[in-house]
Amino acid sequence: MAIPSKIGSIDIERARLEHANYLFDKLRKSDEHECRIQGYTPWRALHEAVADQSGENFTLIVNGIPIAITGHAPVSKGSIDWADAGIAWLLGSDEIKKNKISFYKTTKYLIEYYSKLYDFVTNDVPLSNEITLQWLTTLGCVFSVEPHITNGHEMVNFIYCQKKFYHVISGTEKPETS
Repeated sequence: MAIPSKIGSIDIERARLEHANYLFDKLRKSDEHECRIQGYTPWRALHEAVADQSGENFTLIVNGIPIAITGHAPVSKGSIDWADAGIAWLLGSDEIKKNKISFYKTTKYLIEYYSKLYDFVTNDVPLSNEITLQWLTTLGCVFSVEPHITNGHEMVNFIYCQKKFYHVISGTEKPETS
């Protein structure tokens, strides 16, 4: 599955440090807040993510202007031993609001792409960030039932799983035994 170069009004490019340089002081307040909850400045979060070669990172661009950077990477060794999981993330500017339909289509495509590389992709989001929670819900993510605390903030974990497991029997089905 190749990444298209354009979906709607959004061009998709491999993320570069100059994209991070442009976006770090233009992030949505909610994204800036999420960076700080995790112990990062926006500059550090974007630059370290773009420099990380363990996954892939993409910049979403409208009319030559970066509006978001997103990516995936495998979870740290030992964090989840029972599955091959990836971390999916996105940090963006308020320009996303001007491109809602293309943003949805692009991020839906990308989260499906990311999830095909792992058993599932996951990350945390502040419980107070209703806009991000709604967006993740429209993408098809599911959330942990109980929030957890990170640096004094309530967070919920989201998971997106695209892979199909045909060998699993539903709890209401009875397997053939003849």
